[in-house]
Amino acid sequence: MSEFYIPGVDRQPLSDPAAWSYDPERPSPLQHTKDQLDKLFTTNDFPFKPTDYTPGEMGYLACFGDRLIRSLKDAESKITEDDPEREQKQKGVLDLTTVTTNRVRVIHLSLQALIPNLEAIHYYRSRHTGQPFIDAASRVFLFLDPAALAKAASLNDPEFDLASASPQALSRALYLNGCEQLVVNDGHLAYSASLTNLLPAVAEAAAATESAAPTAATGSTAPAAAAARHPPVQKQQQAP
Repeated sequence: MSEFYIPGVDRQPLSDPAAWSYDPERPSPLQHTKDQLDKLFTTNDFPFKPTDYTPGEMGYLACFGDRLIRSLKDAESKITEDDPEREQKQKGVLDLTTVTTNRVRVIHLSLQALIPNLEAIHYYRSRHTGQPFIDAASRVFLFLDPAALAKAASLNDPEFDLASASPQALSRALYLNGCEQLVVNDGHLAYSASLTNLLPAVAEAAAATESAAPTAATGSTAPAAAAARHPPVQKQQQAP
């Protein structure tokens, strides 16, 4: 048992949105502190066990890993050509980036195993096509954390609105539209992920022939084939 485990505490059902929430400043009694999670991610042996963490904590770890990767890329860009230790420094950054990227992938795959427990995933839907909205950087925006969802719900954009779909239906629609790049929880502990590593049953979704495309919050449906007829509109959207 790792030192990060909180023994004797019952976690929320995975279908409960609260299980997918995390506040670094005020974590719930069911969750680890920010310092504990930071230490977990950066410790040499990475003693991560998915059953010891809530989905909200995993979302924080994914965000932490994303930020660490960006900081490593920034450090690499500052290594000058005339630096006598250039090769050594570049190798050090590359090694750390490889390890960090792999740990982030482990977190994503752990979340992937839990996402089917959700009744629905919220996402930005194009007002023009009724399909998942894709920005100018080819990204789709999904929301799992209630705090991020609340911020998304407060937006009023002429290009997209907020819709919801079951994990399976959304996975199918994203696959059909070729949407591989995802931004999760934009506005609150955001992180990037690939469709393959995060959403469940991508292969099964691709093979399905009768599944409906994502439904809007109002409950209306559209044939999945509409994805091929109406490619989503693109617009620049900035993630933090």
